[in-house]
Amino acid sequence: MEYQLSSTSMAPLVEISLDNNEEIQIESGAMVYHNAAVKLEGKMNSNGKGGLGGALKALGRSITSGESFFITKASAIGANGKISLAPASLGSIKEILVGQEQWNLNTGAFLVSEGGVHYIMEGQKLDGALFGGTGGLFVMKTQGSGKMLISGYGDIVEIALDGTEDFVVDNQHVLA
Repeated sequence: MEYQLSSTSMAPLVEISLDNNEEIQIESGAMVYHNAAVKLEGKMNSNGKGGLGGALKALGRSITSGESFFITKASAIGANGKISLAPASLGSIKEILVGQEQWNLNTGAFLVSEGGVHYIMEGQKLDGALFGGTGGLFVMKTQGSGKMLISGYGDIVEIALDGTEDFVVDNQHVLA
């Protein structure tokens, strides 16, 4: 997944170039435009699980995380596929690498990922959710390996923590 950000403004677009048969997963409603070499397919947001079990999984994800019941799969059906995406709110877009490190994502942070990356919903212990955990009772946890783009309201600042200092960030502003 090769991409280019349109600007560093508060309303950025990301244009993604796809090779033949390359697939990405997109947050529902994020697509702005694409060329004829890209095929879009709406799927339940259930990590490939189908039937009633998949529908229940997608519904559970939607209720617990605020993510869409559906996710869009975009695939290149020829060379030079181009697709452009925009986050749901004003802000920034940032790449995270999934693989050696897995991430907990906050509600609404997911924008797009390579085909080998997805996220699952994971419950937190009640005390962790209420007293210092990321997000609420459920968090989105990445799985797989590859690139993922996340978005957030405002500018995204990366803070390196080494465990020697207490640091408080409001839950609504933590992305990963």
